[in-house]
Amino acid sequence: MLASLAETFPGLDWERQATWFWRRVVQHGRRRAEEMREATATVEGVAIRSRMAAATADVQAWVAALRAEGVFDAAAPDADWRDLADRIEPGQVPGSESGRVNSCGREAAETQRDPNR
Repeated sequence: MLASLAETFPGLDWERQATWFWRRVVQHGRRRAEEMREATATVEGVAIRSRMAAATADVQAWVAALRAEGVFDAAAPDADWRDLADRIEPGQVPGSESGRVNSCGREAAETQRDPNR
């Protein structure tokens, strides 16, 4: 995906951006999850289904929980995004029981059956 972004937006250092985003999620995931839950409630308060905000809150909360468990404690202060991601064990990924998980932790077969999810 980063190669595609670099091709589409060649002026940005996508490896550096990915690392920066990962570090920020690890550091601020709990607060951001709470903020996204509030955004979800706001959007749903006007009768619009808020899938993206809710999914974002779930992922932010998941990373915050991993941090609380100490998953990232041994990471170097200058760890890149791959090092942080590699610290997550397959069993820690929601939905990984099936062995087929997409980036949102949903089973790939389930997502493929219903494109509106």
